[in-house]
Amino acid sequence: MKVGMHLGALAAVANERPAGYVEALAKAGSVRDGVLYMEEEAFRAIQARFKVRRDSWPMGLGDWLWAILHPLAVRADRALGTKLAGCKGCSSRRVWFNRLGNRVSEGLKRAASLPRKVLQTAVKI
Repeated sequence: MKVGMHLGALAAVANERPAGYVEALAKAGSVRDGVLYMEEEAFRAIQARFKVRRDSWPMGLGDWLWAILHPLAVRADRALGTKLAGCKGCSSRRVWFNRLGNRVSEGLKRAASLPRKVLQTAVKI
């Protein structure tokens, strides 16, 4: 079975993998209408060979959502014949949710570093 990955999604996740990941995908597949197509076995082998660098890439909110929803989209594609798993909007929403999560966590870190008296004053206003 062939799998497809939109080039925008590929660009969004390429920095999460070691060098040579994109080149290996390009070698194993073919691009048609902005989507990289390849055999599922080859894709899985490349994914296994180029593991995500967890030490330099903490999972953000968008990554957690993607980890939950992407397998559901793949199953829906197989069962219903849709193309949800290769959706180019998914990668942009993943990035957007990661940025949102980063902003929220930065705000929480700043709030935690404020003196207790400032926080109490801010709550009273």
